[in-house]
Amino acid sequence: MEKLAGSGPAEFLEIGIPREPEDFVKEAIARGHPRAFCFRPNWELRSLAADSLGADTSEVEKARTTFFKKWLTRALRLRKEEQSKWESLAPHLRPILKGKRLVLWKQILMEMGYADAGVLDEVADGFALSGWMTASKIFKPFVRPPKFSVNKLREVAKGLNNAVVAKVLTENELTLEQEIWRQTQEEVACGWLALDDDNSIEDKILAYRFAVVQRNKVRMIDDFSLGGLNSTCGLPERLEVEPVDSVLAMAVQAMGEDPGSRSIVGRTYDLVSAYKQFGVCPSDVETLRIAVKVPGEREFRLYKVLALPFGAVASVAAFLRIARSIVHIAREGLRVPITSFFDDFTALAVESGAESTNFAVTGLFKLLGVQYAREGPKAPDFAAVFSCLGVVVDMNHFRGGSIAVMHTEQRVLELKETLGQILSSGTLSRKEAEKLRGRLIWFSSFVFGRRPNRAVATLSAIASGASHSSSLAEEHKLALASLLEYVNVCRPVSISRRILECWYIFTDGAFEPHEAEPGSVGGVLVSPSGTACACFGSKVPRSIMDSLLAHRDHPIFELELLPVWISFDLWGNALRERQLVVYIDNSAAQGALVRGRTEGTIANYLIERCLELEPGHQQSWYGRVPSHSNVSDGPSRLDFSHPLLASASKVEISWTKFQIRDHL
Repeated sequence: MEKLAGSGPAEFLEIGIPREPEDFVKEAIARGHPRAFCFRPNWELRSLAADSLGADTSEVEKARTTFFKKWLTRALRLRKEEQSKWESLAPHLRPILKGKRLVLWKQILMEMGYADAGVLDEVADGFALSGWMTASKIFKPFVRPPKFSVNKLREVAKGLNNAVVAKVLTENELTLEQEIWRQTQEEVACGWLALDDDNSIEDKILAYRFAVVQRNKVRMIDDFSLGGLNSTCGLPERLEVEPVDSVLAMAVQAMGEDPGSRSIVGRTYDLVSAYKQFGVCPSDVETLRIAVKVPGEREFRLYKVLALPFGAVASVAAFLRIARSIVHIAREGLRVPITSFFDDFTALAVESGAESTNFAVTGLFKLLGVQYAREGPKAPDFAAVFSCLGVVVDMNHFRGGSIAVMHTEQRVLELKETLGQILSSGTLSRKEAEKLRGRLIWFSSFVFGRRPNRAVATLSAIASGASHSSSLAEEHKLALASLLEYVNVCRPVSISRRILECWYIFTDGAFEPHEAEPGSVGGVLVSPSGTACACFGSKVPRSIMDSLLAHRDHPIFELELLPVWISFDLWGNALRERQLVVYIDNSAAQGALVRGRTEGTIANYLIERCLELEPGHQQSWYGRVPSHSNVSDGPSRLDFSHPLLASASKVEISWTKFQIRDHL
């Protein structure tokens, strides 16, 4: 209720009028697929991909030479200013920032008109880990206010600190405690932490350190949530990283209509101790402490936080701004097609220009004073097959117009072994189930399938269940067996320029219980230009309806799922490697397809058939269309008179493919 000036209270109502089918199709095409932005980079990246990965890169070579000539000369002139800047830093920041050309870095950004050149001032002052973070103006606005203020945290710090200390003193494996202690002392030696001789928790904000055991190392994580620090962090923007899609998007853009005779190669650069290359502001150094258990003892030590800790929300915000500034210089000044995902920088190059690109990227790191891996497994050469953010990208068929993305053989083998061992033992703890669930979600996200969703949901139930028994029930074994089969049969994903096309399928089901043939279905295939290319509409045969009616009196839910299966069967091969949006006017059916599961034997069978065919679409998305706006509403009632369908070829359904009685 609101009050209008000069009158009494009034209630404002918003009334929505459904679009006509023509308008809905037009708007659907304008919106496209939610993931389209990944494969349709902005003009800057399209231009960069065309220039740097094109047949003629001579202009790019000139730009790189000009850049280094200009800024290396400038660096020599700024030596005294850089030294003066370094001497003005807080004492704890000097060893952390030693070798970084802060003045030059900022001047490069300012001359490029970069919106967040001020990030270098924060590098010099040290980043705040509490309160509101700076609005960089390079990320999209999206306000996430702090849960409470720093002053409020100080009021409740005593209770939170006691909880942190109790957590730290919890008994752990001695070898793990010793490793945490060893790495902590190494960080002290590097100047990233400093022992607090007072060791008092009064007037301090605490975090605790724990270890995550990975395949070939033990990683230290500092939990700043339990002690409340992360809850004081306010974010004015949505922080963004550039995933594998961004790398592939540049390659697809470079492919063009004719890839020609070029070969494209790539590699990932890894920064050394990335967060630790930048420091914390003096005020937070005085307040923040990381508690570490003395191995084998009921004692702890407190350490001052000097460098950005891995586990603080503010560290992520700070580092992503730094990484984005480096990428901007590489793209704008050196014309390098490069992306950043936290501390991983992935670059592409024409094979003949790989040496030049490597010189440009490493030269930039050296110019700015950023430390990167120079040898070993994290410093590979440019290659047609390269690792990128945990997956493998294969550019060997770039000339033929396609790129392949797959998991590493090691990852697949480890997952197979883990699932096999669990099935053999017949046991799975809650902690193991949660870990396995995370690995499977990551795994399936790079094969673009929803098929394992139901089995993964079973794992989630184990991970969050109240039962403390680790013995697997029969349903759990079946789920794990299906996941093992899924891992065995998954194939690399092929991506071509067809990924830039977005096609649309509209489906509908109808049920008129008083008619002799009560069920009917319809579907329409719409091209990226908005043309209805094909459609179908048919009564559902009595044999299928008998199965549906035996299950429930009003099977509209199943009748809404059935035409999706039919559509995938009819048009699936034509839609391979393309983006696809399926519009349905039944919210329950839409949700079930998104989840990959639902209640009911028949409905789940129909969903399984859809998911079997869905991986061919790879990018399928399920949207909601109002019934009035649904162009397939007419065909589902055998009415093909709508003007949108004038150019659509009518497809007959071979119902023998879609019998369901024998499968129940």
